[in-house]
Amino acid sequence: MESLVFLVIASQIAIVAIVSGVLKSIANTLPKAKALCLQFAIAAAIAWLAILAFGQIRFELRLLPILAVGAVNAFGAYAQWQALALSLSKTALVTPLGGVLAALLAAIFLDEAKLYQNFWFLGGILLLFFSIFLIVKKKRGKAEGNASLKWLFWAGVMIGIVGIVIFIMKYFAFALEVPRANFLGYWYAGAFLGSLLIAFIRRKEQGELFQPTVWKVPIASLLIFLSLLTQYWALQLVPLGLAVPISSFGGAALTILVGWWVFKERKGLTAQEKAAFILGGFGLAIIIISQQ
Repeated sequence: MESLVFLVIASQIAIVAIVSGVLKSIANTLPKAKALCLQFAIAAAIAWLAILAFGQIRFELRLLPILAVGAVNAFGAYAQWQALALSLSKTALVTPLGGVLAALLAAIFLDEAKLYQNFWFLGGILLLFFSIFLIVKKKRGKAEGNASLKWLFWAGVMIGIVGIVIFIMKYFAFALEVPRANFLGYWYAGAFLGSLLIAFIRRKEQGELFQPTVWKVPIASLLIFLSLLTQYWALQLVPLGLAVPISSFGGAALTILVGWWVFKERKGLTAQEKAAFILGGFGLAIIIISQQ
């Protein structure tokens, strides 16, 4: 069992780092609302094909909440795309806070309070918060300052939605014992419906969807499908307070490296921002080690 848990979480970490780079590329080149809608449509199709292949078709009232939460998650995904377009590495640094929020909710409602009794874990969290403060609290020109506030807004929306959604996902895995294929099918069907609403709200967004880079969207769809599959699987195997911190912070560390070396986001970093990333890296390491 331990080897299976390690394999599932390690797979999720690798997938998260890869998909973040793909999403960053999509967010920089395609109209976000339209591309998001296409991504979830393809992911939903993959999920329901899997349900048909495994003969696990279920239409039950207890599964409808998954549809609703998937729709809400679409708004978190849109916020993530907006934040990624501004900075992949900064977004990766704060993404684990969604996992922290989920773990906090699990400690309160699912009797997983042991996590927050760990001194080192709390110390890592404080370092991460301080690194975020250093990133956003910097003397900037007006345009750069507005961009930083814009990033902070979208990152905050993403963290709030992701944290609540992960907690609810654990409930589906633990309390309702929803099979993986059914969970993915209803989740991405809901996410597609939510993305349709986003596309309607952002219908005046300029940009043609079917550009030369649109081929990346199906790849992103497959990757997010695999990412959610491994995340839900991990929540079925171990407590949220163990699975989420390790996977989210490990994925963040790899994603930051992708942002620095693939998208060259390390260029132009000030000494204060470099210090922020170093402190954030220490925070990530402490949190991961504290869960061993």
